[in-house]
Amino acid sequence: MPPMLRLMRPYSWIKNFFIFVPLFFAKDFFVYSKLTLVTLAFIVFCLTASSVYILNDIFDKEQDQKHSTKKNRPIASGAVSIKSAIILLCSLLIVVVAVIYFFIPQIFWLMVLYFLLNVLYSKYFKHIAILDILLVSTFYFIRIMVGGIAAMVPISNWLLLCIIFISLFLIVAKRLAEFSQDDKRIVLLQYTPEFLNAMLIISATLVIIAYSLYSVLVLNSNVAVFSIFLVILGIVRYLFLVFTTHKAEYPEKVIIADKVIFLSSLAWILTMFFIIYLHI
Repeated sequence: MPPMLRLMRPYSWIKNFFIFVPLFFAKDFFVYSKLTLVTLAFIVFCLTASSVYILNDIFDKEQDQKHSTKKNRPIASGAVSIKSAIILLCSLLIVVVAVIYFFIPQIFWLMVLYFLLNVLYSKYFKHIAILDILLVSTFYFIRIMVGGIAAMVPISNWLLLCIIFISLFLIVAKRLAEFSQDDKRIVLLQYTPEFLNAMLIISATLVIIAYSLYSVLVLNSNVAVFSIFLVILGIVRYLFLVFTTHKAEYPEKVIIADKVIFLSSLAWILTMFFIIYLHI
């Protein structure tokens, strides 16, 4: 992969598919006008996220050069100069502003909030225990809000709860995987494995409880409750990988690379499609 493209971290864009969630559950996924707006919002979010990654790599250049794996990042390794990175960063932001201005102005302030929070996170908040986890969880929350506002569809409070808890689960799992490394980020020195283990189990439990209640109380289907088995399979498999490997450090890669998680996720999506759109 070319260094400039690696700098944008396209593999991380998978997290932005959360933007489509409100449209899907609002039963409007096949409404062309709304799907177009949400797709544009997805592109905008991907480019904004990439600009944040570039800015973060610029800030962390010296620290990354001392890290065993991060030293291979384009800026840290010298494959991309700071000047080139800034030009790419500005270009991405220009495209983002143009698309928002002409097509989806309703998400402008949310995108500004997302970008500013990321800048503050990169400079300050990622070094503060607990706050670093909660702020990253907020980024998932913003993705859902952007998707709902872009499509102009209501967002279920139950759905928001599920997203908040699953994001906490993924973030804590990432921190726990990072904890086993020799080159720890500074904030990890404030945590203990016992605390992260407890947080991981708590967040996993909250995901299962919130989704169970959602499937029974909100989804108008006699078979929706059985989809909880797919959710439990995905969560338990992820827990297994957290405690037996270091793969959870990159959740976007795990979801695609691990066959059990990928297939259970795909089966869940298909199940939801049949329940919501075919009224099974």
